[in-house]
Amino acid sequence: MNYTRTNRLDNFILTQLDTLPETEYMPFYAEYLDAAYCAFHFLTDNDCFISFVGIMPVSTDTVELTAYTAPAFRRQGHFTFLLKKVMQELDRFPSLRILSEQKLLFPFIKNTFSHQEYLMKLNHDATLCPVQDKTAAVLEYIFETPEETEYIYVLKMQSIPLGIMKITRETGSKNACLHHIKIRRPFRNSGYGFLLLSQALTLFRKKITQKNCGIVLHVTSTNTAALRLYQKLGFQIIQSLDYYRLE
Repeated sequence: MNYTRTNRLDNFILTQLDTLPETEYMPFYAEYLDAAYCAFHFLTDNDCFISFVGIMPVSTDTVELTAYTAPAFRRQGHFTFLLKKVMQELDRFPSLRILSEQKLLFPFIKNTFSHQEYLMKLNHDATLCPVQDKTAAVLEYIFETPEETEYIYVLKMQSIPLGIMKITRETGSKNACLHHIKIRRPFRNSGYGFLLLSQALTLFRKKITQKNCGIVLHVTSTNTAALRLYQKLGFQIIQSLDYYRLE
């Protein structure tokens, strides 16, 4: 059995992660290859995937743990071994917030409820109609990878950037994910968020070759303004996720 800690995922590891049933809505790993505090801890045996625990940054002072153990190797101490390695590593950063989507019931870890998030998915029948009184604002499509894995859109008015959003999709994935949706503070609560999202999603739907591709996003349950906006666009809550702070 081999233990590996890495900041870079090779093709074998990515292939293993892509085939796991639990990873359909997990973060897109390629985004975290060189980020601060990012690490992946693995156990393998003769190229057979056994278990992993990943440390993934969600902000400058917060990381999230994500993990999976193959069913045939569960309850054999593999996850515990990796988790201890991860917590020892993160002890070097006492100010760092460590979040987990599940309670981790181990004597060496304290769990404190942090917050709840919603996983939302765009209804395939949703009609994305931009508001009509914002026609001076123009959507700029500024970036696309040839593999249709990443798109970036910027909303501008008279060359002034008002907002930005990003859509990513792993090759072969059934879903694309919205990230980094931001509207500049002076232009918030004025309909530009709806305009940016509706126009960008309409353009994305037209360009993507996989026409049945789903579109998902995560939103904190307390962010009621964003939640109302996404519901207005046609997003529906499909899962509630409780996050815990680990100490």
